[in-house]
Amino acid sequence: MTDRRDISSVFRGAFAGFRTKLTSFLERNSPPGSRYMAMFWNLLLMMLIGVVFAGFGSFLLRFSSEKNALYEIRWVPQQVKFLMPGAVMPGPSVLDHGIYSGFIYFAAYCLGVTATNYRSFFRESRSIYLMKRLPRAELARRCALVPAAALLCALILMIALLNLAALIYFRSVPAECLPDDTGFSFFNSLIVFGR
Repeated sequence: MTDRRDISSVFRGAFAGFRTKLTSFLERNSPPGSRYMAMFWNLLLMMLIGVVFAGFGSFLLRFSSEKNALYEIRWVPQQVKFLMPGAVMPGPSVLDHGIYSGFIYFAAYCLGVTATNYRSFFRESRSIYLMKRLPRAELARRCALVPAAALLCALILMIALLNLAALIYFRSVPAECLPDDTGFSFFNSLIVFGR
């Protein structure tokens, strides 16, 4: 039998190793002297707000209201939901626009962070002239690599959430309420859990 302290020390060690690698990556690829951990936490927070809450949350709100419109509530001895005859759920391409908009908001935020990183070389002790004497890719790497990495993570998260949305859509909508032709969209091409 393993001791709990052994398992927790393994997790603590793995987290410490990850944190060290993350700190090293951020320090090497951020403007010198910048508050790179604050930038990391801001990017993470905006990714969660933009992609998860604004994007996936809007899908869930739209989906739940459209799914509730399929049912009629009748009071027999108690409240019972009956499927309305001929009710059809809108296709997934109608409901998935919110997921894309959250990603677009986050992409705009990442562009703003890149511009802020570039502008930081024009003030304080960091000199744009010094950066221009270094290899050309150094300035671009210091300004854009961390926001680009965050954007890549947000893209992976958005694709995972699109798959989750497809799973929710095709598993929770009754088969007789699915539209005949859902049309082709990025949403449908990722994963289709048809019946």
